[in-house]
Amino acid sequence: MEMISRYTSAVTDLLPPKQRDEIRAELHSLIMDMLEERTAMGEPEEQAIFRILQELGPPHAMADKYRDKPRYLIGPGLIDLYKVILRIVIIVTVIGISVAFALQFIIDFEAGPMDVAEYFASIFEGALQAFAWVTIVFAIIEFAQVNPASWHSSKKPWDPGKLPAPLHKNLLIKQSSSLIEIIMIVLVLGLFTYSIQYVGIMSKSDTEWNWNVISFLNIDYFSKYLPYIWGLALFGIVIACIKLIQRKWSYGTIALQALHAIAILVFICIAFSNDAIWNANFVEQLAQFNMIDSDPASFAKALDIWESAKSKLIPLSILITFIELAVLSYRAYRVYKYQ
Repeated sequence: MEMISRYTSAVTDLLPPKQRDEIRAELHSLIMDMLEERTAMGEPEEQAIFRILQELGPPHAMADKYRDKPRYLIGPGLIDLYKVILRIVIIVTVIGISVAFALQFIIDFEAGPMDVAEYFASIFEGALQAFAWVTIVFAIIEFAQVNPASWHSSKKPWDPGKLPAPLHKNLLIKQSSSLIEIIMIVLVLGLFTYSIQYVGIMSKSDTEWNWNVISFLNIDYFSKYLPYIWGLALFGIVIACIKLIQRKWSYGTIALQALHAIAILVFICIAFSNDAIWNANFVEQLAQFNMIDSDPASFAKALDIWESAKSKLIPLSILITFIELAVLSYRAYRVYKYQ
C-alpha cells in the first residue's frame, strides 16, 4: 500500500495544487479497484500492485493524462510553477518600481509628462526583464533536469519500486519560505537598480515639501557592480525555484545555498573594501544640511562614527555568512539522519 501512496503523491505533485486532492482520491480509487480484481483472481497483492503501476505508467505520463490541455512552453512538470513565479516576480517588480518613483516624487515633489512617461517605460522594461529572467531560470532548471518529470528520457522501463519515499517532515521546505526569498531578491534587486540613490539619510530641505537624500554610496562607482548583483540575484532565484520544485532539503540544495552565501560574501568583501564605493563627502553633506553641528569636535566625532560603521560592514557580513553556513551544516546533518 505504501507504493500506491508514493505513486499517487508522485503524480499529483506534478499537477496544480487545486487539483491534487481530487485527483489523488480518484487515482487511488482506480488503483484499488484494479487491485481488488487481481487479488480476487489469486494474484499476490504485492505483485499485483507492482504490475498495476507498471501498466499505468510513470508518474509524469499519468499526470499528463489529467492535464486540461498540452503545454510546451517550459515543460509539463514545471509550467504551473513557472506561471506562479512569473506572476509574483512581475507584480513585485511593478510594485518596486512604483515605490521608487513615488519616493522620487516625494523627495522632489515635481512631476511632469516626461516623468510619467519614464515611469511607464520603466514598468514595461521591468516587466519585460522579469519575464526574460524567470524564463531563463526555468529553462536552466529544465535543461539541468531538476524537474523529476524530465527524468523519463531513459529508454529503460520504469520501475515502481524506485518511487521516492514520502518526505520526512524535518526535510520539508515550506513553499512560502521559497516564495518570500524570491520576493525579497526581486525587491533588493529593484532597490539596487532603480533606487540606490535613496539609500542614505533623508533630511528636510529649506522648501516646504522637498527632501534631501545624503547617499551612503558613490552612485557612479557602485553602478559598475550592477552586472554582478544581477548575476547573484539570478543565482538566488534559481536556487529558490529548485527548492520550490524539490520541496525538500538535499545535499545538492544545501551546497547551492552555501555557494550562494559565499559568493555574496566574496562580492561584499571585494566591492566594499574599496573606499571609492562610499560617498567621500558623506560627513560634509551631513554638516551642510545641518544634520550635525559644524564645529570641529562634532565633525570629528561624526567622521569617526562613519569610518567605524564602514569598517564593520565586512566583519558583520563574515559573521552572518558563518552563521548561515552553520545552519546549512545542521540541515546537512538532518538530511543524513532522516533521508
